[in-house]
Amino acid sequence: MLEALVDADGVEIINFDFVNLIGMQLEPCNDTKAEVDVHIKQDAEECHTYSFKVVIDAIQYNKSQFWTP
Repeated sequence: MLEALVDADGVEIINFDFVNLIGMQLEPCNDTKAEVDVHIKQDAEECHTYSFKVVIDAIQYNKSQFWTP
């Protein structure tokens, strides 16, 4: 689970989750599709605009601490 967007009281109002991109190896010059689930909770205010930015951190596979030759 990714970080949630919270209101001023710390109540989670939107949750985010990557469905199919975690741990995937991407090849150079190729495209891939990723799915991000966004769950807007009941505590979100009506008639409000919520903004968020998605940042994807990537690492070269052989530079990862989890890589073994």
